[in-house]
Amino acid sequence: MIVKQKGLKASKQYITYVLLAIIALNSTTVFAQQENLSKAHSTSKYSIQKSDRWTKLFKRQMGWTGGDGIYSIQLPAGFQNPMVRKGEKNILFLFSDSIIDTLVNGNQTGNGFTMVHNAVAILNGVSPDSPQIHFHWQKRATGHPGSVFMPTDQQKLNASSDDSIYYWLGDGIALDNKTQQSKDDPALAIFAYKMINTSSEPFGFKDIANDLLLTDPQFNIIKTIELPVIAEGNFGAGIYQENNYLKTKNKPSIAEEPFIYIYGVRGIHKGLIVARTTKMNLTKPKTWEYYTGQNWEKDIHQLKDITAHVSNELSVTKTPDGRYALIYQLDGIQPYIGMKLSPTPYGPFSKMDTLWHCTEPTAGNKLLVYNAKAHPSISPSGKLLISYNVNSLDFLNKLSKEPTFYRPRFLLLTWQKTTH
Repeated sequence: MIVKQKGLKASKQYITYVLLAIIALNSTTVFAQQENLSKAHSTSKYSIQKSDRWTKLFKRQMGWTGGDGIYSIQLPAGFQNPMVRKGEKNILFLFSDSIIDTLVNGNQTGNGFTMVHNAVAILNGVSPDSPQIHFHWQKRATGHPGSVFMPTDQQKLNASSDDSIYYWLGDGIALDNKTQQSKDDPALAIFAYKMINTSSEPFGFKDIANDLLLTDPQFNIIKTIELPVIAEGNFGAGIYQENNYLKTKNKPSIAEEPFIYIYGVRGIHKGLIVARTTKMNLTKPKTWEYYTGQNWEKDIHQLKDITAHVSNELSVTKTPDGRYALIYQLDGIQPYIGMKLSPTPYGPFSKMDTLWHCTEPTAGNKLLVYNAKAHPSISPSGKLLISYNVNSLDFLNKLSKEPTFYRPRFLLLTWQKTTH
């Protein structure tokens, strides 16, 4: 979508996304108030502070100048993409709605900017060095920027705009080089939410599918796998992959190899659900198992929430003491970043620790914060890098005054001695 005048109505995708989140928040406020926002009960010791260097990395003047989403994936050695640097650890970032623009002295030029529904970047190394990060989006037939990943429905239309059917991105994983035997073998598996516009009204869009995109290293979609439908929810909010086989009371029925845990969020209460599979069976959703609160079952209708009041994007990360940290934005857009701990990737989870109070939203400024998550692939040893997004209910007006406001902010958590 190309926006050329400050007076134009803000992008429907931006406005409706945050308004829908507010409706969900209003519906869950009574429950959220039951959450303990203190750290008094915590058995995990840590310190946390702003990470200005990482926040500054995404404050850019040309090309990608803003966006939300931001999942991070470590790419395997030998990943064949021109943005990858050999001999370095390379990190792929996935973004959803993004702004492509050129700023002059930090200001808009008046020539307009383009909003695309998803974009990517590759960072060479794990340090927030601006020359080492390379952003990518597609070029439309008109010459304007376009989304990297488009549903095949949209590709068939060959339209000049990708606004009718589009993807917002969830989490993803890189597939082992061993599985890349030819150019047709996938290198990445990315969860995506297939959206369609239904009218020009503010709430005129809906999600119509939850897809798993299998792509080559140049981000071309090789195959699209439609995932099972969940009432009021989707999978792909976060992924946790075990390095070793996780032994549990219940003998696994898939295979004795490391599990991949795939998290989803459903309902206005933002209930967290989880499925598990192996890398071998990731592309076979009929073989997945779903957690019922007690057991793993192949019947998706038996899955139960393992906690609630999380955000549509989140993370589960292993802590230095062997537990699992669920990190999220309380109820999606409250100004609190929460953490819950568990002995397993699927619960039971502790009460919430409040890691951070986001101060961007103040009375009357119409700013929102949302979708906090951790980034273990770029975190130093003993630390955990955490991001959250910033948006506005008065998007175009805010963007005209502060063109780089719409970007992730980062925090750095340092683990200290922990006790059980």
